[in-house]
Amino acid sequence: GPRPSIRKEMSRSSVHRDETRRRKVVTRIASSLIMITLFVGILLSGHAYVCALVFVLEVLLFRELVTVRYHAFFDRIEETIPLFRTTQWLWFAVSIFYAYSEFAVEMIKSNPKLHDLF
Repeated sequence: GPRPSIRKEMSRSSVHRDETRRRKVVTRIASSLIMITLFVGILLSGHAYVCALVFVLEVLLFRELVTVRYHAFFDRIEETIPLFRTTQWLWFAVSIFYAYSEFAVEMIKSNPKLHDLF
């Protein structure tokens, strides 16, 4: 006789697992396409937007590093280093200012449209 489909032979839990796996794959593909599209859009927008992307990524990465360090050494930091996070963020701000201030000044000088903003 005709052979039943593989889907009918699967148990409910394996059908659910299969559908969940497919949903996860579709979600990952869709989010990947969105992220690639945004990234290409930022690259095509110009230097300032790429620099802004790098800056945002640096801030997010630094935030993650500070959080990991804070949680890993919370017992020692709490007692010995007052304002640990504040100090870390202020040093980060100083380093970002030092790294990007020259670029920002050159961008403002070379683009007359930006002269009216300041």
